[in-house]
This record gives sequence, C-alpha cells and structure tokens, in this order.
Amino acid sequence: MTTRTELIDAIKKHQLYVMKQPGGKRLQLRNGNLSRIKMSKISLEDAVLPGANFIQAVIRDVKFDFCDLFGTNFVEADLEGSSFMRADLRGANMARA
Repeated sequence: MTTRTELIDAIKKHQLYVMKQPGGKRLQLRNGNLSRIKMSKISLEDAVLPGANFIQAVIRDVKFDFCDLFGTNFVEADLEGSSFMRADLRGANMARA
C-alpha cells in the first residue's frame, strides 16, 4: 500500500471484515506510514499493523482491540478514547501520546 487512497480503501474493507460482511478483508500493513493521519470512531480490531508509524496522528475513539501493534510508533499521537484491549503492544513507543 503506497497511497492514502489505497489506505482508506483498505480501512473500509477492514470495517466490512470486522462486521463479517461480504467484501471484507483484514487490514495487514507492516511498517506503514500513518503519521499525522486523522481517524475517529472506527474499529481496527484484529488488524495487523506491526512497525506502523502513527507519529503525531489524531486517533480518537478507535478500537485497536486484539491488534498486532508490535513495535508500532505512537509518539505524540492523540489517542483520546481509543482502546487497546488485548492488543500486542510489545516494543510500541507511546512517548508523549
């Protein structure tokens, strides 16, 4: 995935995956650059995002439950209201998040 348009499409397909709807596909993005992205009120639960870069992202009320977030960078991210229940956060950097 290289463009924001492709990323948005992948997130939409992941929403269908979470809701068990046709056309759904689990989001798998290793080492993706999501810095400064703005997302709110969506579910990324069960997504595979190891090594992703969320530096200075605004991520409010997003469900990261059961996600693979190994080594993910959330430095200076706004995570207000987001949940990380049973997410793999080993090696994640949440400095000033």
